[in-house]
Amino acid sequence: MTVERYRPARTTRAAPALVELAISSASDEAARTRALRLLGFAADLPVHVVAVRSPLPLDRIGGLVCPARPVKAAPLADVGVILATTRDPAWFPATVMRQEVS
Repeated sequence: MTVERYRPARTTRAAPALVELAISSASDEAARTRALRLLGFAADLPVHVVAVRSPLPLDRIGGLVCPARPVKAAPLADVGVILATTRDPAWFPATVMRQEVS
């Protein structure tokens, strides 16, 4: 018998592969749920996805956008992706170009 003992890292940075799995339309619901769990998100909370471009490091942006709740960030392709349980457009620094993804 195998028991999973994964815990999400206590950092804003995330594995790009997990972020991609969590947001990909090609992923099935079980894979998406498992990826979000491994990233540290509870199954009963909504997760917002924001694509960003900025000279600031992604982990810094993530910390500013969602300082007291779970947030993860990873580079994917040519953008940074931030996953957060809450977000407020006012929390983004002015130098960050962003696009919220539905």
